Amino acid sequence: MKHIFALFLCLACMVVAKAQQPAADTYPKDYFRHPLDVNVYITGGFGEIRPHHFHSGVDFGVNGKVGTPIYAPADGYVSRVNISGYGGGKVLYITHPNGLRTVYMHCNEFCGKIGEFVTQYQYAHHCFAFDTNLADGFIKVKKGDMIARAGNTGGSFGPHLHYEVRHAHNDQPINPLYFGTSYTDGAAPVIAGIKLYPATINTTLNGKCAEHNLPLKASKGSDTVRISGRFYAGIYAYDVPSVGSGSKNGVERIELYIDSKLAYTYRNSTYLFENTRGVNSLIDFPEYKRSSRYYILTRQLRGATFDWIETSNRGYFYFDEPGLHKFEYKVYDLKGNKCHHTFWVRSLTPTHNETAERDTTGEPIAYFVKKQISRPDFCAIIPEYTVYDNDYLTYSTSPASIGQRHTLLLRRYPLPPHQAFTVRLRIPEGCRKEHLVIVSANGKSRNALPTTLSDDGWLTAQTKFWGGFEIQADTTAPKVTPVNFKNNQTFSGKELQIKISDNLSGINTYHCYINGQWQLAELDGKSATLSVSARHLVKGKNLVRMEVTDLAGNKTQLEYTLTR
Repeated sequence: MKHIFALFLCLACMVVAKAQQPAADTYPKDYFRHPLDVNVYITGGFGEIRPHHFHSGVDFGVNGKVGTPIYAPADGYVSRVNISGYGGGKVLYITHPNGLRTVYMHCNEFCGKIGEFVTQYQYAHHCFAFDTNLADGFIKVKKGDMIARAGNTGGSFGPHLHYEVRHAHNDQPINPLYFGTSYTDGAAPVIAGIKLYPATINTTLNGKCAEHNLPLKASKGSDTVRISGRFYAGIYAYDVPSVGSGSKNGVERIELYIDSKLAYTYRNSTYLFENTRGVNSLIDFPEYKRSSRYYILTRQLRGATFDWIETSNRGYFYFDEPGLHKFEYKVYDLKGNKCHHTFWVRSLTPTHNETAERDTTGEPIAYFVKKQISRPDFCAIIPEYTVYDNDYLTYSTSPASIGQRHTLLLRRYPLPPHQAFTVRLRIPEGCRKEHLVIVSANGKSRNALPTTLSDDGWLTAQTKFWGGFEIQADTTAPKVTPVNFKNNQTFSGKELQIKISDNLSGINTYHCYINGQWQLAELDGKSATLSVSARHLVKGKNLVRMEVTDLAGNKTQLEYTLTR
């Protein structure tokens, strides 16, 4: 007699009884107006898988045009302004009387009193980038007021509005499309890949202890997988806003049925920012690094459980008797468009211990316990819930230009840490202490970490990646290169453009002075370019001075004479 193990029977009851995330129809549909007046199309969905985070809003396309007006969706007040050459670029936060907050990223400029406040703040503090909270009611807005213009600032790769709705008390984001936002989506999601994975060293899939890619266009019988032991599944699926669209947005819901019983549900309609790096534990991370294809796994590691995933036995599946079982994935978008794929699993009689661990090399580290690695010239302090499950941590050393490289790697689940941990390296005797930084070596990448020097001769930094850590000296000052002007020449353009770069530790500060007066230099992090308005140049000769420092304390100062 064929039957599914008891966990599936419990699962059917659990999926019905366990509280779900609030459904889309529980949110008010007429409180917010749309922040844009143009024909709306979505280029990025809420909860999408992004590098080391979930996408916390919805991206609205603006037909490739910088300057599209953005309007306040409801009455409220500006509660925060965050400006940077990276990330969200120019970001505005508006808090509303109903306990919600809306957020607008990648803006090109702010309007009215908001723009005036930003300019005054920047000139008062001699900075372009800043992040500040505003007093309640300091800048009020009414529903329909123009508050900003859409742009391409920060980490954006094309003009658009990144729009968020959050709970004001804890900044927890909610899918903005739940609030009656109109948009078009006439196409069903696409299932682009399904995999099955062995959960133990003794699990076999078609005779091998290796992941198995299912053929999505299989001939009869070729989509049946012979399985012995415990396993889990993964699916790569995306939504398209319209037929023929090249956009690959996130899906609203994924369901997996086993023998017609609901065994797994994935539906991210809201989450906490503190859990956003947990996305790395939910996907086939090695595959994502290789191909950028995000297979969402049924497996939930013990240090990263999400209340918006419904399953049992942490998403692992197991059959205690031989038999044929029907698996069906169903994928939905928010408009109700659906796609599905069916495949079959033939369970075989297990012949080995199903609890055998994959790798026990290194020092044990429990996901719920703080861990400290201490050596004479190296220390790592790892907070609890930094790893996603009980694991083994290996430590090794190798020669470096200054002292040694200290390498920390996880064995069982080689995922990036859930949060930052501290590394400390002792400066070797006889080494000069100036301009030293800790460098993280992860694969082929090399990144200098913001580093502090203590009186006892140790360097300290925070990192969010495993890998090698070593001391390097940064004695090279930043490079400053004019783009559209030259010294001792006439300049007739509207803005000065200057490229800045650093060889190791990274840019710390940048200042521009025209005829002795500080002027705003806006940074575009994508091109590493500063833009300075030329309206402050006077007729005749002008002295332009650039001062740029890096995080190791090196400074470049250059002067240019321009004729207007």
